[in-house]
Amino acid sequence: NYYLISLKALFNSMVEREVIQKNPASKIKSLKTTSESNYPYTPEEQVIMERYMKEHFPRLFLITRLIYFAFLRPVEICRLRRRNINMDSRTIVITAEQSKNAKQQSIYIIDPLYKILLEEDLDSLKSDDYLFSTQLLPGKTEVYRNRISELHRKVLEETGLYNGKLTLYAWKHTGACNAYKAGVDIKTLQALLRHHSLDMTAIYLRSMGMRIDENLKGKSW
Repeated sequence: NYYLISLKALFNSMVEREVIQKNPASKIKSLKTTSESNYPYTPEEQVIMERYMKEHFPRLFLITRLIYFAFLRPVEICRLRRRNINMDSRTIVITAEQSKNAKQQSIYIIDPLYKILLEEDLDSLKSDDYLFSTQLLPGKTEVYRNRISELHRKVLEETGLYNGKLTLYAWKHTGACNAYKAGVDIKTLQALLRHHSLDMTAIYLRSMGMRIDENLKGKSW
């Protein structure tokens, strides 16, 4: 479905520029999806995981906050350097070399994440330092993504929540669902998630059982 959305957008642009006369993908129907393709944490599971990580694995907790609040991808977190974080402008810049889609993008740091980052003493780090290195501490070498995923799985197992469906990336799903339920409109959420279209964001939300309602109010989650 994501490929279809991209193709329709591409062909529509070609039609507008009179390169072609008709969108060849316009009548192709999307595949049916279920609400079980992505699994967010329930409120109870979220509380259990957050408390456990805060006490036993604070650096892993920080990683999950970057996913939950800023929707960073694990590979982007592995490549995150001190210079990418600007606390004055409250932005995290993901360069083309760091991003999954080879595009530079800027992510706004919302209040809860800003408060967490203030406690990290970022000014003590050098510009080229990775935010996560050996033992997930700041350092000169990039941490392996598998190391983070394995540690997160260990937490799931130790809390009794491991079921093969909840993952490190489920924090993104949880953040997106909670943001939408709290009133963040779909267009703003599209920008936060860095989706290239509203349709992609709508499909993503529906895959987690979200009812698309443009009348929700509020901007905090």
